[in-house]
Amino acid sequence: MASPSARSVKPFSVALLGLVLGLLTSCPPTTGPAPPEDAGQPQWIQQEIDEAEVPPTAPTTSPPPLLPEGSQLPVLVGTTDVSPPSETTPPVNRATRSYSLKERFLSGQRLRRRLRVERHFQVSLESDRPAEVEGATEVTREYVVEILEASVGQIQQSSITVLTDTRRLLPVGEVRPRLPVSAGPLQGATLSCQISESGRYLCESADALGPLRDLGQITPQRLGMWPGKMVSVGESWELHGREANAFLDLEGADVVVRFVLEDPAASYHRDSCCRVAYSLDGTQPFPLAATTQTANLTGSGEFYYCQEQSAVLYHTQQRTISLQIIIHQGNDARLLDREVTQTLEEETSVDR
Repeated sequence: MASPSARSVKPFSVALLGLVLGLLTSCPPTTGPAPPEDAGQPQWIQQEIDEAEVPPTAPTTSPPPLLPEGSQLPVLVGTTDVSPPSETTPPVNRATRSYSLKERFLSGQRLRRRLRVERHFQVSLESDRPAEVEGATEVTREYVVEILEASVGQIQQSSITVLTDTRRLLPVGEVRPRLPVSAGPLQGATLSCQISESGRYLCESADALGPLRDLGQITPQRLGMWPGKMVSVGESWELHGREANAFLDLEGADVVVRFVLEDPAASYHRDSCCRVAYSLDGTQPFPLAATTQTANLTGSGEFYYCQEQSAVLYHTQQRTISLQIIIHQGNDARLLDREVTQTLEEETSVDR
C-alpha cells in the first residue's frame, strides 16, 4: 500500500507535466534575437514594407538588414526611390539648370499655322501747311506645311498649302466702321519651298493669283534664332548680320537681335514651354519715292518653345520703323516724319 505522502505527490506531478506540455505546444521556438520590448513595434522587415508604402515623416532607428558577409543590396534600375530625401540633397534649381533650345522637325510631319500681321503707319509733314495721314491694314493667313525633307531638325524642302489669305483696311481715328475683308493673292495657292545657300527659303507657286509679295511671314520654319548651345535662365544670345536679317526677313539691315531665356516652365495651352523674350535695335534701308533712306528700327517679341513638340508653338513680335528726313523744294525745307509699326502673331500646331 502506498503511503499518504506518495499518493499526494502523484496528482501534483501529473498536473505539472500537463502545464509543461501546454506551454510547448502553444509557444513557437525562439531561436533568433529577442523582439523589442514594445510588443506593438513591427520587426525591421515589416518596417521596410511600411516605409515603401507610406514614406515616413521622421527618421527611424530600425536596425539595417542582415546580409551574408560580402554581399550587397541589389540596385533596381528604373524604379522610383520612395525613401525620404537626404537633408544634404539640394532642391531642383531651375536657375542653374541648362536647357536645349532647337526645333527638331522630321520628314513626313505636318504643321498647321495661323498668321496675323497688322501694320499701322503715320506720316506727318511739317511746313507752313502741316499735313498728317495715318492708316492701318491687317493680313490673316492659315496654311499647312508638309515637310518633305528635314535634316538635323531643320526643314530642307516642303510644300505649303495656303488655306486662307485675307486682308482688310483697319479703321483709324474716332470713327471705326466695319470694313470688308478681301481675298489675297495666295488664297488656295500651293507653294514649293526649299532652303537656299544663303539660309533663306525660296518659294514658288504656279497657281498664285498674284505676285508672291510678303512671303517672309509665310515660312516653313524660322531659322537662325537658336543659341547653338545649352542655356540657363537669364542667359542671353545675339544675332547679327545675315542671321538677323533672315530672322526678320530683311535685306541690308544693320540690326542686333538679343534673346534671353526668361521662363523654362511657362504654360501654353497646357504644354510646358520655354518662354524666350527678345529685343531688336538697329537701322534698315527704307524706300521712299525714288530714293532709299536709312530708317531706325526698334522692337521686341517673345516665343514659346515647347519641349514635347520640339517646336515654337507661339510667336509674337512688334517692330517700329521710324524715319525723319528734310525735303527741300526751292527755298522751302520741310520735315517729313514717317513711322510704321508692325505687329506679328503666329500660332503653330504639330501633327504627332
